[in-house]
Amino acid sequence: MSRKSQKKRTAGTKPLDRIKSRLKKEAPFQATKFVGHKPGDEKISEVVMRFVEPFTQDLETETQWKALIGIALIAWNASLLPPDERKAMMDEHFGRETIYRPEEAKRAVYELIERKGRYFSDYDQVLVSYDLTMTGRGPSLTVAFLKQRNREG
Repeated sequence: MSRKSQKKRTAGTKPLDRIKSRLKKEAPFQATKFVGHKPGDEKISEVVMRFVEPFTQDLETETQWKALIGIALIAWNASLLPPDERKAMMDEHFGRETIYRPEEAKRAVYELIERKGRYFSDYDQVLVSYDLTMTGRGPSLTVAFLKQRNREG
């Protein structure tokens, strides 16, 4: 299949289908049953957009939005961990040479972790993947997540 026809096929695919396709290639998700948003339930993508809202004022491109959402997902998931595991996760993510401005990214993640704890602490979903595209009305975000099973506490 040519790149052009592949791009056309991908462009017409629904965001959740693109996420499923990516995740099904990864071992832990190969046997996972994906379910969509249930009518009446709050969309986690809308929650994530509220979560990042204070950091969006200067964003203009899809690349900038994707960078913010990627950092936001790291922060969200890190906030669900005990502090010692959180530090290990941060060291793993930001110890890589491929990260642009790792100290700046780390600071942003810690700000987001604090924001998550302050305003979004009732949400305990593990955010697994996302799809973001720019539309005429701005960014359109779809998020795949795992629900945690009846946590005690």
